Amino acid sequence: MIKSTKIENAEFVMSKDELTYAEVIEDFEEASSIHILTYNISKDKSDLLKALKKCDEDTEICIVSNIPGRWEKYFGEYYKSKARKNISLYKSKLSPAKIAEKAEVYFCFSNHAKIIMTNNIAYIGSSNFSEESADNFESGFISRDAEFIEFLEEEIFPWIIESSSEYKTDEEILFFEVAIRKSIAMFGEMYEEYLQTFYLLADHRGIERWYYNTTDPTLSVKEMEKTEEICNQYVDLLKNVNKIFNMRAFSEEGIDNLDDVIEKAENIIGNIKTLFGGNIEELAKYDGQDIIDEYINEHYADAYDENLEYYVDKAMDIANETFAELANDAQEEADDLLEEIKNFGEVSKKVLILFKKLPLEKIKIDNTRK
Repeated sequence: MIKSTKIENAEFVMSKDELTYAEVIEDFEEASSIHILTYNISKDKSDLLKALKKCDEDTEICIVSNIPGRWEKYFGEYYKSKARKNISLYKSKLSPAKIAEKAEVYFCFSNHAKIIMTNNIAYIGSSNFSEESADNFESGFISRDAEFIEFLEEEIFPWIIESSSEYKTDEEILFFEVAIRKSIAMFGEMYEEYLQTFYLLADHRGIERWYYNTTDPTLSVKEMEKTEEICNQYVDLLKNVNKIFNMRAFSEEGIDNLDDVIEKAENIIGNIKTLFGGNIEELAKYDGQDIIDEYINEHYADAYDENLEYYVDKAMDIANETFAELANDAQEEADDLLEEIKNFGEVSKKVLILFKKLPLEKIKIDNTRK
């Protein structure tokens, strides 16, 4: 693919013993945005990175760099160890925390292009964002063409970022894997909690069996709301994980993303919400004490002294019968709910399998460790 545009206003520059893009550096403190695309940075010097620190705190900064010596595969521990040191150096020097609060840092392992620009002026040429570039013969051109600068910012940088790994990629990969594994356990625990809500485990002639619960009101509206919240948070997690699956490094290899899995998860949530809006909700809202109080108040004229115990027992019987009736009405929906929660667990297991199959070394910044 080639992207191109015409330039109305450009000036050719060539340099030796100074930076070809010095005019751009001078504009850093006045800029509202800065974009840098480079093959490398200086290992030993930090003057250019310090120039970024002098920018206004609201200045948007985007840096995309390659890491020389980092390869997809390494032949021998020597080359792997050498790459590891270089990767560590680049991650240290380009830490967003060290550059600016709003800095976005990416690594593109196939980049050899060089662009240093602000929202006012752009340099495109042979010079890297490196102090050592001043020692070489370097050439390129400077442009203040507003349309061209907009083209670079809105077309070129998003294009290369699609093939880049964000600074926090390694940490995100680890976080996502841990989160997916935890979700499998979480839905397993959720299933057990609802199973013990709707069913009671009893010993029948030495054999343990589950019996549908029509006697012990343990379900609550608060518990249902928490379940919905957890399910929605899980779908949010899937959408964030999907950003990894959607990376160009994987899409170009024909690796499917999680769109279908997310759709299935959202359908499960829809089913759970529907189930929570029926007989299960009535069961959760059951309050035996209200029923007892209501009955006693209706018979307050007779329910006193020696008659009080009779009316209390009668009220409790009515409360128990009401719960049993609500529970029986909700049994089919309760079983459906258990099945939907089990489905969520299966979704989590599938996502973990798909995630572990990704060739993550392609996007890991530090790909020298398993």
